[in-house]
Amino acid sequence: MPPCPSQRDLRKLVRKLDEDARPGEQRQALATITELSRDPDSMAAMAAAGAIPGLAQLMATSSRDGVGALASGALMGVFKCPSRIPHLVQLLGPENPVCIREIAAGYLSDISRDPEHAATLIAVGGILKMAQLLALGCSAQMQFFAATALRWLIHAAKAAVAISAAGAIPPLVQLLGPRSAPALQEAAAGVLSLLAADRDNVAPIAAAGAIPPLVQLLVPGAPAARSTP
Repeated sequence: MPPCPSQRDLRKLVRKLDEDARPGEQRQALATITELSRDPDSMAAMAAAGAIPGLAQLMATSSRDGVGALASGALMGVFKCPSRIPHLVQLLGPENPVCIREIAAGYLSDISRDPEHAATLIAVGGILKMAQLLALGCSAQMQFFAATALRWLIHAAKAAVAISAAGAIPPLVQLLGPRSAPALQEAAAGVLSLLAADRDNVAPIAAAGAIPPLVQLLVPGAPAARSTP
């Protein structure tokens, strides 16, 4: 494992991510960042040096062969550090590119099944952010990751009351509709099923109009949204 470079060297490395940089330098910078991302201290240092926006920009816009994929891999390496949970929650905001929000939501969804990480995610406002990602204006990928994260937070941190209070029930009900893919319908139905286990949530779920689409999903031949996690 190479030693963590100084912040000065890391900033030089990040500058090589610029689209105007020479292809060879750009690829070498991505390879170095990917290697450094295996060390938690280096990951935090790279994020502080501004690597995340540069990687996101390359991932979203690069027209050079393989560069977008390399940037995606390097970005996932930088993200995979539990100490970055507060920063990742901030990246869920609408001011960030869709690709960044999707990656951040996916990683947070994955780690939210761990009780310790779930508690950290809740403490930094992750439930409200995830509830906001359920909105119809967000991508289906973000909606799916958000619903999955909320399901794990109920399991790992008994967060049903907080999820309901964050306003998640109405958008979850909307995701039961025919415009949603079957996997998204199933994810939303699963969260609603867990929320309904709390008696106080039954009336709000019914009031949001959940009963007709849930019944429709039980019709033979309808998309499979029947399982409860």
